[in-house]
Amino acid sequence: DNDKYFTKKSSSKLSLIGTPDEDEDKLVYLSIKPENEDSEDNTTVKLGRSGDADYTLNLEENKNYTIDAYTDLKGNKPKKDAKPVKTIKVRFDKKEYAKLDEKNKQIKAEKEKQAQKERANLISKEDFNKYNSIMDKLYSQPDRNEDEIFDEIAPQYGTTGPELKKWMDENSSKAIDAESVYGKYKAPEIKNDENLGSDTIKSIYENKIRENYKDNADLSATMKDNIYTISLYPKGDFRDAIIHLQTEHISKINSELGDVWITYTDSVKKLSKTINQDINQDVCINVINPMNEENVLFSSLNGIEIYNFTNE
Repeated sequence: DNDKYFTKKSSSKLSLIGTPDEDEDKLVYLSIKPENEDSEDNTTVKLGRSGDADYTLNLEENKNYTIDAYTDLKGNKPKKDAKPVKTIKVRFDKKEYAKLDEKNKQIKAEKEKQAQKERANLISKEDFNKYNSIMDKLYSQPDRNEDEIFDEIAPQYGTTGPELKKWMDENSSKAIDAESVYGKYKAPEIKNDENLGSDTIKSIYENKIRENYKDNADLSATMKDNIYTISLYPKGDFRDAIIHLQTEHISKINSELGDVWITYTDSVKKLSKTINQDINQDVCINVINPMNEENVLFSSLNGIEIYNFTNE
């Protein structure tokens, strides 16, 4: 490793992985010197071949060590004037380790607390299956009024249409969260009827997009310059996340928030391509800037990204 002080533990396993020269492994030696001690007191350790070399060093508390690594094809010990191939410094600081240890315990406790909370709020497998079964029915009849479908299927669940719809709304986020435990829900594919016109297919997609994006975006659809244009207006937590990403996207683009944005825009690209293929017409999907609705943050035409503010 490069020069640094190790404070995590009092025993460190040191490994040196080398690239063989002329198809021959080098033999590795370590010269271990405590700080402020004569070189004659160095400990020289023969590790073995560079492809399989390790040594456990026990460190005294609050003492600095300099470790020089040498290699030799023939296995000779390093001479006094030999130049090391690598030098590292190590140190065990008990107080620093105690701080790190306490911090790690706190992080572990917080993770367990969060896990317990998630388990307590997790939807049951029975309700998860019920939710997905109802979603299947809604997806399989995209041209029907949603309320009519709820009224029709409610009796088999021993309730009314409005109550069943309310149950679905209340359990929507729980069902999505439970996908990491029970498995991701896959909606039935929309099967295109050759007799369906372009306007009907558009309406079907608009309804499904509104359903899929209902928690994080509102939708409007228009025809502009013979291009079917869908605009998504971010809202709620997703709107706040986008504003945060806009503010710090240069430094945060590789963060978890940046990954969410990439996943979101990838799905938008795929959606614009799918609708384009189904209606045989140019399709543009825009994600509108929540701080200025005259501008867009992302735009995809027929599956091709034509604008992304994070590229600026």
